[in-house]
Amino acid sequence: MKRRYRLGDVDDYWNRAIFLNSDVLLYLFWPTGSYHWEKLYSRIFGALLYGANQLVVDPVVVYQFITKALQCEHKKLSPKKEFKDFCESVEGREALEDIEAAMKNDLVTRFELIENPSSSSQIIDYQTGDNLDHLDHRIERLCQDNDFIFLTHSKEFKNAEIEILTANPILLK
Repeated sequence: MKRRYRLGDVDDYWNRAIFLNSDVLLYLFWPTGSYHWEKLYSRIFGALLYGANQLVVDPVVVYQFITKALQCEHKKLSPKKEFKDFCESVEGREALEDIEAAMKNDLVTRFELIENPSSSSQIIDYQTGDNLDHLDHRIERLCQDNDFIFLTHSKEFKNAEIEILTANPILLK
């Protein structure tokens, strides 16, 4: 298994390229109600900014962030409505405008957007029997190919063969 970094390991990931997952983007740029994790990932983010780390995201991860933020607002504002109906409502459109503003003010200005189109052979490689879905395999491959450290809270990456920076104790075992 590849190395796992804790917040305190800042000297070990200083000035390295960090690829952020949508779950961490959500903790950083959207009020989730998970204050403990928001606080921890904000500390990591501050250390990354101070360390002049290159911060990287993939467009698909940004789309995931948008969807997760909308789902978060759906649960807060209209949990009895179907998600699609919420998205088409005034509340949903206002939430999307707020999300787009967060993206414009924070994501776009602080992150390098990279694209890694998957070849057909890579797509076939993603068909494995582990617990990662296709996007997770794409992320793992992107991190491997570019020597990125992956900042995530997602326990699905527990056995991934990439370097991971996290505050999630499950990933640190």
